[in-house]
Amino acid sequence: MAELSYAPLGAGAAQAVPRGLAAPVRELALAAGVWLALVVVAAANGGYFPTSWGWASLAFAWAAILVLLLAREVELTWEGVTLLGGLTLLAGWTALSALWSVDRGASVLETERVLVYTAGVAALLLAVRGRSQRLLLGSILAAVSAVCAYSLATRLFPAHVGRFDSTAGYRLYVPVGYWNSLGLFAAMGCLLALGFAARARSLAGRAGAGAALVVLAPTLYFTFSRGSWLALAVGLAVALAFDPRRLQATLAIAAVLPAPALALLLAWRSPALTTVGTPLARAVHEGHRLALAVAVLAVLAAALAVGFALLERRLAPGALLRRSYAAALGLAVLVAAGGVWLHWGSPPRLAQRAWHSFASPPPQTGANLNARLFHLSNNGRVDLWRAALDEFRTARVAGTGAGTYELWWDEHRPAAMQVRDAHSLYLQTLAELGVVGLALLLLVVAAPLVGAWRGRRRPLTPFAAAAFAACAVHAGVDWDWEVAAVTLVALACGVACTQHAAVRARALRLPVRFAGVAVALAVAAAGLLAAVGNRALANADTAVRLGRFGQAEADARSAARWMPWSSDPWIVVGQIEAISFRRGEARASFERAIARSPHDYLAWYGLAGVETGAARRYAAAQVVRLNPLSAEAAEMRPFAGS
Repeated sequence: MAELSYAPLGAGAAQAVPRGLAAPVRELALAAGVWLALVVVAAANGGYFPTSWGWASLAFAWAAILVLLLAREVELTWEGVTLLGGLTLLAGWTALSALWSVDRGASVLETERVLVYTAGVAALLLAVRGRSQRLLLGSILAAVSAVCAYSLATRLFPAHVGRFDSTAGYRLYVPVGYWNSLGLFAAMGCLLALGFAARARSLAGRAGAGAALVVLAPTLYFTFSRGSWLALAVGLAVALAFDPRRLQATLAIAAVLPAPALALLLAWRSPALTTVGTPLARAVHEGHRLALAVAVLAVLAAALAVGFALLERRLAPGALLRRSYAAALGLAVLVAAGGVWLHWGSPPRLAQRAWHSFASPPPQTGANLNARLFHLSNNGRVDLWRAALDEFRTARVAGTGAGTYELWWDEHRPAAMQVRDAHSLYLQTLAELGVVGLALLLLVVAAPLVGAWRGRRRPLTPFAAAAFAACAVHAGVDWDWEVAAVTLVALACGVACTQHAAVRARALRLPVRFAGVAVALAVAAAGLLAAVGNRALANADTAVRLGRFGQAEADARSAARWMPWSSDPWIVVGQIEAISFRRGEARASFERAIARSPHDYLAWYGLAGVETGAARRYAAAQVVRLNPLSAEAAEMRPFAGS
């Protein structure tokens, strides 16, 4: 297929860099930018909170503008254009849903999040050349490895790194903020590391990838995330399905696997690192011992990867060996299927048992977290998914508005479990944005996989597709989309999947380039607006917790000016006015919040606290209706019924 590229608008500025140095400088900037962006977003609680979205989209938009103005050429495949177009349309549909949403503020927040992904993909698509695929994937692997190395250090050196707490779940989540998302983050890193261990051009690259596996695998293990292991398995299957050189890939994986496998075995046999309530002294002792083992095994993994590379250069498997391998692989699959049938029953029986295990409540596994890896309980997800489907049935085409699932769950939940997301990107999108939103999301998922299939002969493309597919599958059963660091890694791998065709330079007209700059400037302006408003609201919440109510009110009013669509600043203002005995002002503030989000039970709860008579009864009744299982509803129920 044809590629799209153009000569630079700032050609004179580009001449300031000698032609021989332009490519290395550009590649260095790309590598450093990708690494820094992923590490910074991951360090900011994985980019989960709104305070990080504005600055991220602003930075990505300016990166896109610089490329548009200064680059000598830009290469875009049609899969890349489809990926960016799908994200852009999804962002637009998300923003448009604020018109019919029951919570405009929540819909705008979701738009801010999608703009981060759209701007990030735009910047990468403009900056990455087809020949820079290795550089992009290497930068991603380096960033994921750095984050996971820090995370693992909090477990291996609990007295010196991070904060030791063996009572609050004891599952690894720092710095991303959620153990399942950190597990997926490490799983995607494992898939990329396997790719580089098998296909890196230099011996140093293969050695580094092998060593990274020994860090990534224990990090994944200490999250105790079952879904992440399943995502890793799916990713491996995708890599082998896409890869024309399956024999080489399988042998490379087998060659380097012993070291990370031994690290996992040692992690499993470290009870102080896997048992809730472990004393600090025991955790320190076993952590230091495992750290030494990880260091030794990292060297071993590097040596195994290099040894395979050297051996590979001497041996060239012929057609007979490749056919024999294919036959052996097929026979192994049949034997494994037969063994499963004999041990666990026929496929229908096996599926029935798996569903029963999935639908059952989680068994009591005790304090040892190793045991949780061996059962399939959904941990209440089925109820969340049913609620999303019920919400979808009320507005099938356009949905109820982005960000509204939490409100629906509060009103209709069957149990007093507090959640914000449906733990399924696809079902939540269907509920909030209807079939239109789901179709756009599936377009975003499909484009990189199509590009990866077309470019599967490129050495690292199958492994990039594996990492992207792992995230796409895991997002179906968890809320990874809300963790920006995880989604950005997956989308960056998706961009790498789209870079497959030979470059053929074509000039783009100046109006097209100016239009791109104008759109990027609009995204940058929206990012700045979001950054200032969300930071002001976060400052207000912090001031409330510290008892600095005057400062909190000032920050909340500032946030209200920057975010006139949001109810949250007015709820904070109303709460401060209420405790300051300014009932009339508090009443007006809560009414402003309700006007922006009529289904927010907290706004009605605040209003009920400052109203009297019939108005109080009505507000209390709204609290009970909108969140009947909440503590606030229990408090308001006597007033609602009087």
